[in-house]
Amino acid sequence: MELRHLRYFVTVAETLHFGRAAERLHIAQPALSVQIKDLETKLGGKLFRRNNRNVTLTDAGRLLLEEARAVLAQVEHFRTTANRALRGELGLVRIGYSGNAAYSGVLAEALQAFKAEQPGVELQLLEMDPRSQMHALKTLQIDAGFLTALTLEVPSTFARIQLADLPLSVALPEKHPLTRKSRITIGSLTREDFVVYGGADSHDGRDFIRALGGFEPHIAHRTNSPMAILALVGAGQGIAIVANLLNKVAPTHGVEFRPLADAPGEMDVSLLHWEAEQEPVVLRFIDCVRRHFSPAKA
Repeated sequence: MELRHLRYFVTVAETLHFGRAAERLHIAQPALSVQIKDLETKLGGKLFRRNNRNVTLTDAGRLLLEEARAVLAQVEHFRTTANRALRGELGLVRIGYSGNAAYSGVLAEALQAFKAEQPGVELQLLEMDPRSQMHALKTLQIDAGFLTALTLEVPSTFARIQLADLPLSVALPEKHPLTRKSRITIGSLTREDFVVYGGADSHDGRDFIRALGGFEPHIAHRTNSPMAILALVGAGQGIAIVANLLNKVAPTHGVEFRPLADAPGEMDVSLLHWEAEQEPVVLRFIDCVRRHFSPAKA
């Protein structure tokens, strides 16, 4: 038994006329009669009562009509769902993000833009430091990552889209001598203890300071949360170089911020993904983010 048998059966049952049913199905009436008889043979009984004037459903036909309609509806639902999934309109995108991407507003802006275009796609968010995101991408645990890639060596198998640049500040304990200055140079920080952002086995924070200042920093603490960085600074456990926006979105007791006067660059927020990505739903997400942020980069 094939799906066409069910479509033929439902059409004849709805019209109760083989001629009109054949016209609706765009087949010849004799061929339709053969197909219905074939279905009845396969099922082992009559679905219709026929005479020269009337066609009516048997009791079994009336019962099976609703079943046939349900099967055809499920098949149509499957076809629609499959088409949407293959176009990237349904599915799951697993997204890694760092604290700076979240606090900058870039992450929220990207997600809002994508959900406006593709409300049927599920987004799964996982907070992790940049190097952990790199590992998660390599091991297919996430599909894309919002991170600071300034000091990362990005493999050629990955593509990077820079979305924003964040000015830098120095976060200081409120009684630190450098709070007397309105602006701070990177060279004045060579002897300081630093609190840096990164995972337990990550040197990203150290690399970041090394890239900015050209010196080897002394790391007092490492944490994977910008809020924890500020808490440690407020407790007098060191200083930190952070995105300037933290001064606005995450004020912390005991912490003062000063602009970094001579930084050779800014902290980026970038989207990282596989260069050869093939999943339709992930490709739609990447395309949406690229289009949304391209005017700012133009």
